[in-house]
Amino acid sequence: MQLNSPRDLFLHELHLIYDAEHTIAELASDAAGKVQDQSLVQLLSGDAQEVGQEVKKLEQCFQALGAQPQRMTCNAVEGIRKDYQSARDQNPSSDVFDLAVLAIFIKIEHYEVATYRWLIDQAMLMGETQVAQTLQSILVEEEESASRQERLSHELSQQMLAGV
Repeated sequence: MQLNSPRDLFLHELHLIYDAEHTIAELASDAAGKVQDQSLVQLLSGDAQEVGQEVKKLEQCFQALGAQPQRMTCNAVEGIRKDYQSARDQNPSSDVFDLAVLAIFIKIEHYEVATYRWLIDQAMLMGETQVAQTLQSILVEEEESASRQERLSHELSQQMLAGV
């Protein structure tokens, strides 16, 4: 895809986040099967389901823009996937692995929040109000997810540090 205009760049970024969402769903499903803390299992399972809804919303955005959704490798999320694999491959204790998974997913959420904020701004500037509103609904979900993950990370860290 050539980047000859702001619209081209917008679509490029939309394709990247489309790929990122698919990758995140795969990571969340994998991690949910490997972590021990049941609150974290539920959180990751819920996130995996939420991503499915977000992908559908992204597909609505592509449709509104007259474009076809396609996955273009999101190198940022691929790097985070490698961080996850590295943590998993080091065979940490289950509680440390749970905390590592949370750290990784918090990074992902903040990447998504930044990306959606930029996309919303660009959609508004391009006059794509419907697209901006759809992206805004995804942003709200991402911010809520980040908050849930941060709270759980804090709770698990407190428990570990207290020796509970």
